[in-house]
Amino acid sequence: MENTLKENRNPFSIDGYLSRKWYFILGAIIGTLNFVFMIIFCKEIFIQITALSQQNIDFSIMGLLTSGVFSKNVLIPYVILYGIGTILSFINNKKRISDILGNDKFSYIISAIFTTITVSATLVHKSSILYPIAITVLTLGSFILLCVKGKISNTNEKTPECESEEIEAKKVVVFWKRWLAYFIDATFILGGITSMFATLSPDKILPLGKYSMLIGIGLTLVYFGIMNSKICKGQTLGKALLGIKVVDKSGNYLSVTQSIIRTILLIICLSLPYLFITLASYQDFSSTEFKIFFTVSFCGVLFDLLFLFNNKTRQTLHDFATGSFVINDNYNGKLTETRSTKTPIVLSVIFSILLMTPFAIVTNLIDNQYKNPKSNTNKNLVLKEQLEKEFNIDVLKIQSFQKIKEEDTLYYMITIQTPDIDNEALAKNIIEYVKNNVENPDKLNIKVFANLTKAVHLGTIVSIRNKAYPQGEK
Repeated sequence: MENTLKENRNPFSIDGYLSRKWYFILGAIIGTLNFVFMIIFCKEIFIQITALSQQNIDFSIMGLLTSGVFSKNVLIPYVILYGIGTILSFINNKKRISDILGNDKFSYIISAIFTTITVSATLVHKSSILYPIAITVLTLGSFILLCVKGKISNTNEKTPECESEEIEAKKVVVFWKRWLAYFIDATFILGGITSMFATLSPDKILPLGKYSMLIGIGLTLVYFGIMNSKICKGQTLGKALLGIKVVDKSGNYLSVTQSIIRTILLIICLSLPYLFITLASYQDFSSTEFKIFFTVSFCGVLFDLLFLFNNKTRQTLHDFATGSFVINDNYNGKLTETRSTKTPIVLSVIFSILLMTPFAIVTNLIDNQYKNPKSNTNKNLVLKEQLEKEFNIDVLKIQSFQKIKEEDTLYYMITIQTPDIDNEALAKNIIEYVKNNVENPDKLNIKVFANLTKAVHLGTIVSIRNKAYPQGEK
């Protein structure tokens, strides 16, 4: 069977294997196109999911689809697109598993297990313990498929171990080990430390507000800045575990200054897409700040993808700025830099557009769907200032909108940051205040949702707890 797989190198054939590069590229294309088509043909489903999430209402995807809220014109395309995506994902996983195992044995079974867990996640309520378990299993499984070296596609890979001669950078730089090392450092090392802070001392960190993010960023800067330098021989704990290191073209370790500059740029590139998603939950989609941040986040995604497509040296912005390379630690010679081409930049731009466009479509659809023509951002800003002054609280966001099916009802969703999310009295007072002070010339019914949130931000680690208090019609 192994010989058959070696002969079949067609990435579009179900019987062939799929190397890590093709697995990632095809998976990203399939996922992005499937998501875009769902947004185009099934936007009402995503709008409803967003509304339920904002109201902190427990639900399952399957329960939502079978609730009778959506028409057949929406449900049928969703089911078809979801089915196509699931089948293509099964094929993609099967081919990658074949490469890892070296043959087809058990690849169908393992891929079927992945598919079963993925589908079952739509049946489970988000509040159920089974939901995070399913997501965790899928996430870990995905990283394994991305990072484990294949037995077929990598049979000819050899790592030079000479210590004197110069060699092309392409032969010693690493890609998948580097991703896995960062995942270990960011998730288990830094993530563990910041999660401990967020869990043990949330009330001490909470008063810092958005500035608490500087704690996590500071830890990241110190950790990567020092450990990737000559002090620790260019190795973080994750890099040391996987046998890779950071060096310059001459094979020397970076100075502390170079490593810190490299880390600052790394933080910018990796954090912006995440911060964009965080900002989206607290800002009006139509705000200038949101649009600026979206544009800058696009640049962050672009530089991340440059690392993916630059297979000559595997360098991206922070590497180019400091002249650094990440290589296997059993090579100690000088590097002959492979001449770069414009192809990685072109591919990075194309994929950045493909990846960020769905976010733009979603935010615009939701903004247009919920926008109340009789209300505007200025009125919400005034109300925000009034609430903060009256109750001495931090109002993160105020949304006012009208649903198409309930044109006679005006909705207000107010998110307040507070150390005590069980403060029902505060929520009721805010609801009554809004109902009594909001302008309502058309005498519409008013529904107010006060969402008390306790959010501790530590870099890329966020500990969030919410409790929604709904109010009926006036």
